[in-house]
Amino acid sequence: MEDMLLGVNYWPARKGVEWWRRFDRAEVADDFAAISEAGFRAVRLFLLWEDFQPERERVDTSAVARLEQVLDTAEQVALRVVPSLFTGTVAPNVVFWPPWALGGREVPAGLHLFAGRRPQRRYIRDIWRDTSLTAAQNRFVEGVVTPLASHPALHAWDLGHHIGDGWRPLGHSQEGRNWLSALVRAVRRCAPGASLWMGASPKELREESSLRVNDVARIAGQAAISALPEGADGRPQAPAFVEFVVRLVAALAGQVPLLHAVGAPTAHAPGAPGLSEDEQAAWATEVVLVARRLGVPELYWWMWSDYARDLWQRPPLDVAPAERTMGLVRADGTPKPALAAIQEAARRPVVPEPPDERLDPAQYYSQVPFDELHRRFTSTGRLTAVEADGGGDGP
Repeated sequence: MEDMLLGVNYWPARKGVEWWRRFDRAEVADDFAAISEAGFRAVRLFLLWEDFQPERERVDTSAVARLEQVLDTAEQVALRVVPSLFTGTVAPNVVFWPPWALGGREVPAGLHLFAGRRPQRRYIRDIWRDTSLTAAQNRFVEGVVTPLASHPALHAWDLGHHIGDGWRPLGHSQEGRNWLSALVRAVRRCAPGASLWMGASPKELREESSLRVNDVARIAGQAAISALPEGADGRPQAPAFVEFVVRLVAALAGQVPLLHAVGAPTAHAPGAPGLSEDEQAAWATEVVLVARRLGVPELYWWMWSDYARDLWQRPPLDVAPAERTMGLVRADGTPKPALAAIQEAARRPVVPEPPDERLDPAQYYSQVPFDELHRRFTSTGRLTAVEADGGGDGP
């Protein structure tokens, strides 16, 4: 696993989103040892905002101390860690926010929002314009990033997982750029020289976005995109679609993105969402080979483990059943075929084919020709039309 860093996204199988409140270092140590032994080099994990900042004016130092223990545990088995800041999106259309951050418009249709682990009807306040929310963000960064900035197990800071999905801000792209620039400055004051990215989703490519992928790459320094199932049936995107998304981001951002969340669930019973375990393994093989061929620098599988069944009827798994079984190992720790498939695909020789096309982001986001470009890529293998002299005419 040398040419592309392979990592996993992580929630503990028996704790899930409750792990910061029900912390068990021995469980983490066992999981991290297994992840390292399997050949992965990094773990991406999620700091639920309400667990780390339960009050607007206070960062919970005990939660920060638990994160430090996680970093220490990772260092012992040669794993690097990517903490995801401001985590609210915990599953497709499921968001956890601090109660003190609410008070905006009604929750958008189709979104499940929890605060204090209870369902809510009011949405988060305007993240671009509410200065009290900005001050709270800065307090979070100071309280979490500063004491851990020099830890040797840190690989990067992810500024937030699918923030565009979870916050759905109403502002324009300039407001998004201003907000992101201020957030990046705040993190860099606490951790100079740290690697940063923000985990985007293909939604940021399908519509005019306040957080354009090219702006995120320029401001944070690294483009990042996910490839996760979008339907209730848990069927993953085809590997060719994953290639299309990577090439599209590269064309807009001028750099090959890392894949911060890639995965497919396995069906735990007839009619349940997902693939068979063998189908999951075959899909994983193809996606890893596509990513390596394109020169993707890092890929993080979603997730390391399935969840224990006693968590299935609790948020977020009660409303996101496909999330229950997206692991490379089952909830009891036994490996699925996909684990060996990824290991083998990481060793297989590939012929590099790095993206070489460029698109004008301003023109793209004025038209958002996502579907048109996808059709063109499906038929020709390119995003741009090829003229007789070999030139391209853009989107």
